[in-house]
Amino acid sequence: MQKLAWLLVVSLAACSSSATPAGSDAKLGADVAAGLDAAIDAAVAADVADAQADTAAAADAVDASADVSATGKCPTAVVQVMEGDIVVPQTILHLNSAFSFADPSVGGPIQAWQWSVEPEKGSVSQFLPNDHVAVPTFQPNVAGDYKFCLDVWDMAGQKSCKPTCLSVKVVPDGAIAVQLYWPITPDAATNTQLDLHFAHPYAAQSDFDGDSKLDPWYDPTYDCFWGNPNPNWGSLDPNIDDDPHWDAAVAAQYVNMANPEDGRTYSVGVHYFKDAGFGATTAEVTIYVYGQLVWVMTSTSLNPLDLWYVATISWPDGEVTGKGTNKSGPFITPCYQNPNFVGLGADPTACAKP
Repeated sequence: MQKLAWLLVVSLAACSSSATPAGSDAKLGADVAAGLDAAIDAAVAADVADAQADTAAAADAVDASADVSATGKCPTAVVQVMEGDIVVPQTILHLNSAFSFADPSVGGPIQAWQWSVEPEKGSVSQFLPNDHVAVPTFQPNVAGDYKFCLDVWDMAGQKSCKPTCLSVKVVPDGAIAVQLYWPITPDAATNTQLDLHFAHPYAAQSDFDGDSKLDPWYDPTYDCFWGNPNPNWGSLDPNIDDDPHWDAAVAAQYVNMANPEDGRTYSVGVHYFKDAGFGATTAEVTIYVYGQLVWVMTSTSLNPLDLWYVATISWPDGEVTGKGTNKSGPFITPCYQNPNFVGLGADPTACAKP
């Protein structure tokens, strides 16, 4: 079409210069000129039609699965985590969407945000102040992998074609890290209390579990738990971090130890201290050695005041050994209540030894 149009233009131009005799009627020249203009217009129209056809064909060739944002129809979300992609539990993460942008055809700043997270099992953390602000914070309360995603809206109300996501790995620090969490319902979040215990081999209390050995739990010096969160087991020098540290969040508790003592075997236990009437539950314990997950165990159903002797950790080999079973099944002692804590936990009449 385009070649024919321009050939017509050339032919008319030739006619105007050679086929018109001198002194001919001026009207013929005008007619030829008008014909030339018409031919040029037709050629231009043909070019436009061809260009439109080429554009349509190119559009048809675009894979339907392609990101629509590449065609300039929606904004693009950009996610940053200012603390990086590897952090320790309880780190306050500052999420940033400042580099998100709208298509140039719309222009202007991003107008709305929607954050989401695929949290590690057991996490009850939330975005603060909420999940609709440009720069929220998030404090992961259990170790594991977290996937943060963001959708944005531009000034025209167009949503990003797909969310942008960024993963963060939450890894405990220290040579030994032990983590406890338990499933909860929202109304039980501030009422149920399972307690993580991390005991030194010197710990020795009454033999409540009936194995003819003194129990390590609730020792005022050598059991690290909520009643003794930062014991001094090693060097008296405060600059040497060779002691365990206990910490807690909703439905999760942790013990970290940077420099365990060689030749020691530490004990890990979980006590269902208080249930506030919510009844039986389960507990999961994870153990990390130098940041590597080496052991995971979920308990059988725990009743109020059950004490689960979970495992031992020997050092310096870092070997974790499950405690095994006793006459009650997994090494669980029912109705375990240290005399120093009578009245603080569950009602001892609510359970009975088999």
